[in-house]
Amino acid sequence: MAKQNVRPARKKVSAAATTAAMGAAVVVSLSGLCAHNALADTAPMNIQALIIPTGQDIIATQDLNFGNVVQGGAGTVSVNTAGTPSYGGGAQGAGGIITEGVVRVYNPTNVLVTYTVPAAVTITNGGTGNMVVNNFNIGTNAGGNSEAILMTANSMQVPIGGTLNVGGASPTGTYTGTVTVTATFN
Repeated sequence: MAKQNVRPARKKVSAAATTAAMGAAVVVSLSGLCAHNALADTAPMNIQALIIPTGQDIIATQDLNFGNVVQGGAGTVSVNTAGTPSYGGGAQGAGGIITEGVVRVYNPTNVLVTYTVPAAVTITNGGTGNMVVNNFNIGTNAGGNSEAILMTANSMQVPIGGTLNVGGASPTGTYTGTVTVTATFN
């Protein structure tokens, strides 16, 4: 039997398929050539949104923080409405984060809003230590636990300062507590 040369059947390839295949090869080739010349870097970005209800509302946006205090005996730490501390008696500042408290109020303009906090609140270290925060200042450094402020915009920030009374023998630790700020829309 004689050997026959059998050729496999050829597929017909259109010009478009050939061009597409060549284009893909060119793209791969070009991206390989350009990759070593490109410089890239990344940076994280925080994202946040505050969704507020319509109408009247008050939201605490920054805590009142007295920072780190060295106890050299009984004394006080006062933080004014601008976040500036002052020390009295045996209390001494030792850095840390010191901030005035801030609430943001949402309301129509030209409305008088009265802000009120208790005369004093107690903060604790989670154990046996207690300290009193009093002499609150709302909006200004004039003092007092109640202040009426006219809304000049639909959203206003109101700073709040106060005084921490450090006991002469208070246990060490981080003291925390809460003060309730009430906004009465007049």
